[in-house]
Amino acid sequence: MKDSAGIERLAPLYYVSPLEVSYIIPAGTSLGSATVTITSGSSIVASAVLEIQSVAPALFLHGNEEPVALAVRLRYGVQTVEEVRPPVNWGPDTDELFLILFGTGLRGRSSLANMSVVLGLGAGSVRLPVEYAGPQGEFAGLDQVNIRLPRSLKNYFGSPWLALIVDGQSTNQEMVFPLWYF
Repeated sequence: MKDSAGIERLAPLYYVSPLEVSYIIPAGTSLGSATVTITSGSSIVASAVLEIQSVAPALFLHGNEEPVALAVRLRYGVQTVEEVRPPVNWGPDTDELFLILFGTGLRGRSSLANMSVVLGLGAGSVRLPVEYAGPQGEFAGLDQVNIRLPRSLKNYFGSPWLALIVDGQSTNQEMVFPLWYF
């Protein structure tokens, strides 16, 4: 990868197949236009220009619509991690529930205060603050977003859309996210 400052760096490979090459943008890459060159041995296989931005929010999806997510329950100081699938019991009023989303292009955000999740609920929407956003910690390049779920959502049944807003930029698309999962 050759960045806008003319510095070349090797990009660590994450996944390679005959039709796709996934890689991690190297640390220190300058913002602006960069040229990515994919080689096999001494031959150039492909080359492309891309725009390096401080924030380019994208959430990982199951199929085309639903975000990859986990639910975290805090009950009497004990944290448990649960799959997001119907039906997840809200539990007693003392339980705290968090939605954990996974994506990329988030860690360059200006501040946590400039992030939120918007849930479209019928004719209206609700904006939820983000409690954590940054490196997931286990996989290089993977970001994690933690959102506290207010109990006011407990009685909503429907198929709202979900969008993550980071520094005024929305995720790759609005995703269907049935709240009956909670």
